[in-house]
Amino acid sequence: CPNGGCQSKCGSSGTSFGDARKSKRKERPTKDEQKSLNIIVDARQAAMDDRDGKVWDLARGGCESSYWVQDAIEIMASRLQSPAGHQDQTAHSDTCDLLRGFQGHVVEALEQDYANFVIRQAVEVLPTQYIGFIASELVGNGVSMAEHGFGCRTVLRLVKHCGQEGEASRYAEEVIREVLGEAEDLCRSEYGKFTMEELLQSGSAEHRHRVLQALSSNLIRNAQDQHGCSVFEKVFEVCDETATARIVDGLIGSPDTVQSLIKSRCGKFVLRDLVKFGHHAEKVHGALRPCADQLRDSKGGRKILEFLFARPGSIARERAGQGPSNSVQFGRV
Repeated sequence: CPNGGCQSKCGSSGTSFGDARKSKRKERPTKDEQKSLNIIVDARQAAMDDRDGKVWDLARGGCESSYWVQDAIEIMASRLQSPAGHQDQTAHSDTCDLLRGFQGHVVEALEQDYANFVIRQAVEVLPTQYIGFIASELVGNGVSMAEHGFGCRTVLRLVKHCGQEGEASRYAEEVIREVLGEAEDLCRSEYGKFTMEELLQSGSAEHRHRVLQALSSNLIRNAQDQHGCSVFEKVFEVCDETATARIVDGLIGSPDTVQSLIKSRCGKFVLRDLVKFGHHAEKVHGALRPCADQLRDSKGGRKILEFLFARPGSIARERAGQGPSNSVQFGRV
């Protein structure tokens, strides 16, 4: 998720969030397990004394103390996931005590430089039953947090908690329903797109269907958008040809549409990804072949031809009777 703040845990989970945030990265502080264990002990004692512990102040206090809290959550996750974890009442109560300091502060935490990583970590590593209060506090804030540079980290991680038994999962599903209700706009959002991509990657069949519907509702605008075009890449990567048939027809169904995509920098990215992942190869080949000379005029266009020509079993190679080649002769086959 978004880079910034601290490195590693506070950095990306596989998605790039821009050079501005990358420039703020810091080296990860030295791991101090004893500090994290002390946080767990303090949270336990605070619960026994019915007072506020230190965990909330530590989570938002700075990069180093945020790491201590994140490590404390990881320690509890490991205990809960051990073979005897489901019978370990101490692990259960310690986890609840540790999280108690964040109740009522979830949205505030997701807007802060360091505390947001702690909430993200909890949603990422803890069993669903423990993150119900996080999801419940995000109900009504799902869309705004999905569009937030920090908040999107947590919202997209709620996807894996959907579809399970219990109240916590139902709250997660409610947040995701809110997000899907604004899916079209979120596909074109700098940070919202990451939740859309996660829904395609890890969501249910219904989630994927809703995202595909959102993309199709304003297909060419979405394909030519600097953020929307990356959602198409995820579509072609994870969805099968049956699911993508309507989108492919909309993208290459008419020469005018193909021309509009070729003339757009982001549109060319979408065509490139369509070719790269091999969806409806013959149909795509037939639509792009008449545009070969035009495609050669730009670097992005040449990349489209290169992918198409190099695909195993592509019509161009079959007609040429040759193996893979680095030269792009697509228009002359």
